[in-house]
Amino acid sequence: MSTSGPTLWSTALRACFAGFRGLGLDVERIRREAGIDAAALADPDARIPFALTARVWPAAQAQWQRPGLGLHTGVALPFGELGALDYVVASAPTLAEGLAGMERVFRVVSHGATQVELLRTGAGAGVLAFSGPFPPEVRDYGIGGVMARLRHLGATPVAITFVGPAFDEAAAYARLLGVAPRFGAEVNALTIAASDLDRPRGDERYRGLSVIVGREVERLLREAPEPTTTAEVRRVVARLLPSGAPGLVAVARALRTSPRTLQRRLTEERTSLRALVEATREALAISQLSSDRLRIAEIAYLLGYSEPGTFTTAFKRWRGISPSQHREQPQLQRSSARSRVATRPGRRSV
Repeated sequence: MSTSGPTLWSTALRACFAGFRGLGLDVERIRREAGIDAAALADPDARIPFALTARVWPAAQAQWQRPGLGLHTGVALPFGELGALDYVVASAPTLAEGLAGMERVFRVVSHGATQVELLRTGAGAGVLAFSGPFPPEVRDYGIGGVMARLRHLGATPVAITFVGPAFDEAAAYARLLGVAPRFGAEVNALTIAASDLDRPRGDERYRGLSVIVGREVERLLREAPEPTTTAEVRRVVARLLPSGAPGLVAVARALRTSPRTLQRRLTEERTSLRALVEATREALAISQLSSDRLRIAEIAYLLGYSEPGTFTTAFKRWRGISPSQHREQPQLQRSSARSRVATRPGRRSV
């Protein structure tokens, strides 16, 4: 499949299909009618030409045959289908930190076609603004999908605005979004109260044991039991990685101890924070590359790298090949690599 010209990341399109499935639509039929190759759609690193993705909504509308397809699809999008975006928002200590991380990861998801920005008002409320060339369905799909995620995490916007007119009855928007939106505004945005943004998240399903990375950390630690402090630090590092490689102060704060005490305990266990960050990144990279759930650029952001190229350089240092080459290896070889979890003796300075 040629990918010259504008393209859409395959994972984003699969998420859209998951929303269609939630509405009871025949997604396989939609895929065929749009002319999208099944193998390309399944490949987490593939990009689908816009010329083909533009056919998806008309094909879905032919089955839906009602107004408001974009809005209903976004609200029906299951939590977790957006991969790194869902993980980053769900695993952050506060919603504000999660949405700030969402801005960062969204650059990978949208490939620059659309932008998301969180702005704080003088009163502390947050305005999550969306900008870009939105077809009618995609505008409502994006707002509906984010609204569903906020609701999943216990937050409800106090206001919603749309550029342009409504594409369904006003009552349908109010019922599905939980807020009566205003149309004809200057920006597509959700306004979130400061109390929701800054409230510490107490949901242990996502903090420390995130929906994507946390389970992998626990599995890897079970396969290679480690000293208590080492294991605790690995868990904290995995949770903090999407914001970048954590330092000693941040990890100590998360473990409710002092940096000096943490450093002493790691020294006693013959390791260092630097070594544990490196080992955690490598183990999680190997684990995530063995699945087709996330694309390589997404994995890079989840592991705290500012650019995919930096992740590729690190991976070549670990394994001697690029992440894409590793992913292309036979499944048997990848499974063997997943079982290897080693904490390298790193330099003592942290």
